Amino acid sequence: MSRLFLVLVWIVTGHLTLFGLYGALISVPESSFPMVALSGSLVILLALTASVVETGAMVLWVRAWPTRIMVRRGAAMFPAFLLALGVFAIAWWLTGRAFEWTSAHAGEIDAWLMMRGRTTRTAWVHRVTAALLLFVRYPLALSLATGLIAFCVHRGYAHVRSSRWITCALSRGQLGSIALTWLLLLVMPLKALAWRPKAIPPNAIEFLFVVTKLGLIFLIVNLGWALVLRAAAVGAATAAPSALPGTSDNQASPC
Repeated sequence: MSRLFLVLVWIVTGHLTLFGLYGALISVPESSFPMVALSGSLVILLALTASVVETGAMVLWVRAWPTRIMVRRGAAMFPAFLLALGVFAIAWWLTGRAFEWTSAHAGEIDAWLMMRGRTTRTAWVHRVTAALLLFVRYPLALSLATGLIAFCVHRGYAHVRSSRWITCALSRGQLGSIALTWLLLLVMPLKALAWRPKAIPPNAIEFLFVVTKLGLIFLIVNLGWALVLRAAAVGAATAAPSALPGTSDNQASPC
């Protein structure tokens, strides 16, 4: 529980910092070259901060380090962070193309199913296809992306050339944990963003309700993200002897 609290404080603080940097970025008027340069600097700082926050959380799940060491470690993992973003972006693009293709050929698919199966009940095929594509776009892509970062953090960059991080990302333990966490603590809380009881009057009480609701959703989503990072970090840390100083190598086990 203490480790979870430590990671949650780290992630919440980091994500609030990222929100602040993003607010500063969109507030910069790009009316001159210095302002464009300032925007570019903020984008780089935003990416570096995100790398420090996410990789730092993965380290904290295994070993607590001083903040200054965590920041240096996170900055050193910036290339791994960019690689993970690339993995997620590729999965997003591929599933987006698949969504477009299935939508454009929905009529042809229905006609083929009706001809082969001699039934007009084809809606379930589209629902199953959409669910599979969502699974690939989010839980599977998240498991691959976070698994890649975790292996770089706990194993070193040399292990990226092996397929071990992919094996761990596709394992039932890591992928199942990430999929369940994604559904319960990332997707479902966001469904409540637009919820508002009719009995709440449109005054200061409504404002207090909205602030409280958004704060709770923010904490729950960050808790879910912390558990997603934990699944990847623990999977990488127990897959082989750790590259982190001060960690035990006696806990190595397959994913």
